[in-house]
Amino acid sequence: MSDFINETIEPTASGGRTDTSARTGRNKPHKNAATRRTKKVEKPANKKQTKALMYLGPNVPGGRLFTGALFKECQMPKHLDPLFEALPEMRELLVECQDVPQFKVDLQEQGRAAYLLFQQVQLRIREGALKNVL
Repeated sequence: MSDFINETIEPTASGGRTDTSARTGRNKPHKNAATRRTKKVEKPANKKQTKALMYLGPNVPGGRLFTGALFKECQMPKHLDPLFEALPEMRELLVECQDVPQFKVDLQEQGRAAYLLFQQVQLRIREGALKNVL
């Protein structure tokens, strides 16, 4: 067993030990290990940022749309178009991610616009407003 240890672990010039499996690329120290952690990646200023939206309405039967689903604003799935045409109020339950905490608070308080909207959409789904769409 000592032969195995001698073959795989060798002391380096600096006194530390390195694994001879460095040939495979494992356990290799990064060339700029000290500066690698301090580099910051900057995003280009001219790149247009898309807003992410979260759906905070009731779940739609059939699994087409559920509470907490995230979407990029410009990439709304086409299968949701019929849902939003049947119940246009559902679009108002798509909230920008930065506004989600406050919207969730409003959902919990009776009488708030978000609460009333949620209840209205939930009632219309139960009444069968989406039967023709599903």
